[in-house]
Amino acid sequence: MKSEGFLKGVLVGVCLMFGSVMIAMLIFFLFFKKPRYENFENGALSGSGSSTETFEAFADKEKYILNTINQYFYKDKDVSEIYDDVYRKLVDSLDDPYSYYFSEEELKSTMTRYDGEYVGIGCIIGQLDDSLELICTAVYEDSPAKKSGLQPGDIFISVNGTDITGMDRQTALAMLKGEEGETLKVIVKRDGENIELNITLDTIELKTITSQMVDETEKIGYIYCISFNAHTTDQFKAAIDDLEKQGMEKLIIDLRENHGGVYDAAVTMLDRMIEKDKLLVYTEDRNGNKESSYSEDDLKFDKPVVILINGNTASASELFTQTMRDYEKATVVGTRSFGKGIYQGLYRLGDGSGLRLTNGRYFSPKGICIHGEGIKPDIELELDEGLEKIAVWKRTEDNQLQAAIDYLKKNT
Repeated sequence: MKSEGFLKGVLVGVCLMFGSVMIAMLIFFLFFKKPRYENFENGALSGSGSSTETFEAFADKEKYILNTINQYFYKDKDVSEIYDDVYRKLVDSLDDPYSYYFSEEELKSTMTRYDGEYVGIGCIIGQLDDSLELICTAVYEDSPAKKSGLQPGDIFISVNGTDITGMDRQTALAMLKGEEGETLKVIVKRDGENIELNITLDTIELKTITSQMVDETEKIGYIYCISFNAHTTDQFKAAIDDLEKQGMEKLIIDLRENHGGVYDAAVTMLDRMIEKDKLLVYTEDRNGNKESSYSEDDLKFDKPVVILINGNTASASELFTQTMRDYEKATVVGTRSFGKGIYQGLYRLGDGSGLRLTNGRYFSPKGICIHGEGIKPDIELELDEGLEKIAVWKRTEDNQLQAAIDYLKKNT
């Protein structure tokens, strides 16, 4: 009888211990097991093994921390507001100034620059160094700004009654955009007098190319390229055609202050200048994989060329300059360029945000990578002191441009 009671006691004890373990496991999974993060709709992961496990652990930890903040932080806080900061800091940890995380709005703004179209007034806006006031430096032809009477040198005072003179640059610029057909009441200061303009917004094709003849006697043409976007190549080709119709025999290409832009636009511009079947550029990623681009256009440009550069000539504009120099197609005048010889890829995420990540380096036909070095001009010449502080100056005041004109007169 005692053995029977002992056996019953053992069974009861085992059952209680098993039940306790099950309850403990249930509590753990309910309260401590962290949920998995779902992938973005087009963000499938690559890799396997420990790298994937590491990513999953990171994603789990991130969501657990954010959920804990949402539940226990002493102030009410919309956790969604800090997601962008979390992702931005993650990409910033790569310690690469050219890799970015873009929020949805930031990506839209970036794609506007790349696509080359936006709804706005149609002018180039600079900022005065001393007062930080916004100033019109150029007006696009056939634009709302042109039709309203806006002129280069006009200083923006207010938009729809809101004073923008002390406003953050990006906020002020946003006020000059809106819906197509919307009319803005803009006050500008011209020669000390305030002038009211009514500007109706329209779709604007960003003008990255302007051109003119700068010396009728020597038949010297001039093309200014401010950046590279989806329309730049067509604008560049049209500018060359127009100048050639005017009898151009020599050409100055101005890439000063050109920070780059769409890599492919620089390559297709080179295609117009270099004879067919020539290497234009090649890229190399971290694994040593190379990809080359060759000229395909039957046209080429055999007239003398001078390219103007300065310390803000960067990336795609340096690629254009170095390849032209490699083929002895141009003489370079100005100051040493910026030195950005790496390229980036843009990756859209399923929620509308995106990443821009550096993918590798690019090289000129002679195998030159200008990253960190820049391009040393054939003729080094600083811009005259004080001119860089002036938003708009006369062509005759530009000593670097005059040096390019003089070189073409004397040496070609």
